[in-house]
Amino acid sequence: MKTPQQIRELIEDMRANEFEPAPSCLKVLEWVLSGGDEALCELELYAWVGEDELGSGEIGIKQGMVAAGMIPLCAIKKEKMAKLKDRMQLQSDTWGKKISLVRFVFAEVVDET
Repeated sequence: MKTPQQIRELIEDMRANEFEPAPSCLKVLEWVLSGGDEALCELELYAWVGEDELGSGEIGIKQGMVAAGMIPLCAIKKEKMAKLKDRMQLQSDTWGKKISLVRFVFAEVVDET
C-alpha cells in the first residue's frame, strides 16, 4: 500500500507527463489523503435502477454483461450511465418494466476500516 506522500508524488508525476487524472478520481484521492468525509460528501453515484424482470418484485441496480461477467450499472460520472439509455430502453420495452437513472448522494458513514 502506498503512503499519502507516495500518492501525491504519483499524481504530480502523472501531471508532469501531461496526464491529468479524472476529477472524480482526484476527489476520491483527496478523501483518502485527508482522512475525512468532506470530499466524500461531494461524490455522487449514478445507477440504472429497476424492478427484477422475472417477477420477484424486487427493485435493484441493473446489471450489464462484460467479459469478466455481470457488473452493476453504476458510476461516478453521469455521462457514462447516460450512454446506456438506449440499451435500458430496449430492456424496458422487452420486459415491460420501468428502468430509471437515479443519483445517489452521501448520507452517512455506516462503517469504516
